[in-house]
Amino acid sequence: MNQSVCNRCTRLKKENAELKYQSAAPHESQQQMELLKQMVRASEDALVKERTKNTNKRTDDYRVLNDQVESLKTSERQLKSKVRSLTNEIALLKRRFVFYFRNQSSTNKNSLIFQ
Repeated sequence: MNQSVCNRCTRLKKENAELKYQSAAPHESQQQMELLKQMVRASEDALVKERTKNTNKRTDDYRVLNDQVESLKTSERQLKSKVRSLTNEIALLKRRFVFYFRNQSSTNKNSLIFQ
């Protein structure tokens, strides 16, 4: 009987050791899974940060280009206004010149008649 108890005890010790070994394997596996999950989360966070950085850069570039376009539009309006002003000034000078030239011609004719 003692021997059967001893055999039983030995068998239980072996089963216990096997179960401990098997229970340790899933525990290690769970640790590896948790580590992999943390690595995936870290990679996802890095990707989100990079995308945000790129989006911010594009937004800044868009803002700079938009400011440049607005500046160019303002310059264009100012130049168009200046061109209109100069065109009007040229037209006025032409009218004065034509008027002056006509008056000079008629004055010359009158002076020829009275001489």
